[in-house]
Order: sequence, then structure tokens, then C-alpha cells
Amino acid sequence: MFYEQINRSIQAPLSAGEAAVYVSDHIDMAMEIMSHAYSVANNRHARTEEAYKLFSLTQSIGDERERQRAALLNWENALMFAVAAQQETSALPRLASSEFGLWYLHKACHTFEGAPEIAVISRHIHLVDDQWMAQLTDGDSALRLAALSHIRDAARTILMLLDDILDRASGLDAGRDSLTRLLNRKFLSVVLNREIELARRSEKCFALLMVDIDHFKSINDTHGHDAGDNVLQQVASILDRSTRGGDYVFRMGGEEFLIILVDTDPDGSRLFAERLRQAVAKEPMLAAADTLLSVTVSVGLTLHDGHPDYQHSMQRADQALYQAKRSGRNRVVVQ
Repeated sequence: MFYEQINRSIQAPLSAGEAAVYVSDHIDMAMEIMSHAYSVANNRHARTEEAYKLFSLTQSIGDERERQRAALLNWENALMFAVAAQQETSALPRLASSEFGLWYLHKACHTFEGAPEIAVISRHIHLVDDQWMAQLTDGDSALRLAALSHIRDAARTILMLLDDILDRASGLDAGRDSLTRLLNRKFLSVVLNREIELARRSEKCFALLMVDIDHFKSINDTHGHDAGDNVLQQVASILDRSTRGGDYVFRMGGEEFLIILVDTDPDGSRLFAERLRQAVAKEPMLAAADTLLSVTVSVGLTLHDGHPDYQHSMQRADQALYQAKRSGRNRVVVQ
């Protein structure tokens, strides 16, 4: 059948042997084209991956250092309060699930992959959560005190190692939006592919929130582009301060933003999206020195459903945002 189709597609009929050579040559050519395309795509991804690893986690390493120091101290204080209140082991706040722990797992581990400090920090987090935490509620007071001492020492060690890592980090502005200082699309594929892999390994979920400023064109048309830029910066600030250390906030372009909400569930992500929408709606935006505007956002929300291609989740979030805009704006739609 294949031989007959070949002969119908060319002018001069071929023998069976000539047809076999014809097919073999074209298969070789197709394989070479596919191999070249794969090589180009793989090299491009590798370059992006390496660039991301060098990318500064925030605009200022000093700011990031202080933010994570504060997050670790907040966790330690919360733990001490829980121990003093004689809470059960299951109710004690885990370091891996804390603000610091989420930042460490979803950002620092990848950015500084291969650094010797990462393995040591990971080991200390494991010891705190899986060994010493259980001993804090033991009936033996000596064992409790020893566990408490181990945990405090671990927190100090983690801080010291964190300082060492951040001291060696160099900031690059290539991945950050110049107006809002949020992440731009440069590292979006790297971040989402990593979150998909983390979700697959940990069986935890992440959500995508597409956020769009309502009637933004009319702001530019009525008050000018400077006013529009001021609104963009203020909305970006709300999005940034509303998220946790392990979450990501991107400016996708124009008035559209993307939030990657890590380690979440349907109820938690929906509640976060609603609070975010309300936070924007209730904060007056200073468009100019004497002009305050009421601004709202529409939010399209979707949870990662296990699909290996991040574009699948992006499309679902886009569809949810489109529905939110069509159904009246200033609302959250879940896809």
C-alpha cells in the first residue's frame, strides 16, 4: 500500500528497492530536522535556566536578606508561643510550611542549586520538622529542653548559611519589569516548569491568577499615560505585598499580571483571589497630585490539574479572566 502511494505521488514509477531508498532518505532528513529543532529548543531552555539561577530574587539582596530573617524569626516566635501554650505536636508550626520555608523551597533551592549551603539548610529543616518538633511535647523535660536548644541552634545556623548564600548572589535586572519592578515574562517558563515538577513530586498544588485592571484604557485616555503608569505601580505594589515569599508575581504586559500561588488548594486560592480583588477596590489610587481614582481588577483563577505543559494552565487562567471581564468585571472567576 505504501509502495503504491509513493508511485502515485511521483511521475516516474519506482521499483521496490528504489522506493525503499526514497523513503529511507526522507526519514533521515526528517530525523535530522527534528534533531536540530530539539537541539535549538533545548539550548535555549538551558540558557534561560542558567540565567534564572543568576537572577536576583528581589530588586535588592539586602531587602531579601532582611525579609527572610524576619520570616524565620516570626516562625521561631510562633513556635515558642505554641510550645508555651502546650499545643499538640500536630498543631506546632512547621518550618517547611512557614513563610521562610515556602521561599526557600520554591525560590532559593532552585536559584542556588548546587551550593553546599543548600544541602545543609535542607537537612536542618528536615531535623526540625521531623525529629526535634515531636520531642517538644515529650513528657521528659530534659528531652524537651534539648530539642528546644537544637531548634534554636538550627535557626541560627540557617541564618548564617543564608547570609553566606546571599553575599555571593549578584542581582540582574534583565528579568524584572522596569516600571513595576515585578518579574517579567523572561523566566516564566522556567518558574512554571519547576512548579509543575515540584507539584508532581510533593502532590501539592499551585494556582495561577490572571489579574487585569478594569477599564485601564479609559484611565490613560482621560488622565494621561503618566496617571496610567502610577496606577500600574500601585496595583503592582498591592499584588506584591499580598503574596507570600514563595509566590511569584509577574507583569505580563500592559495592565495584565500573573500570580503563581504555591502550596494552595481550591478554597485557599479562591479566598486569596477575593481578598486581593477587595484590597485593590478599597485602596484609592493616586493618579496625579490632585487626582484619586477608584480602580478595580478582574481575576481569572485556575488550579494546576497535573497537566505537564504549563501553557495548558495558562490558557485556563486566560479563559477564566475572559469570563470575568465579560460577566461584569471586578470579580473572580474560577476555571
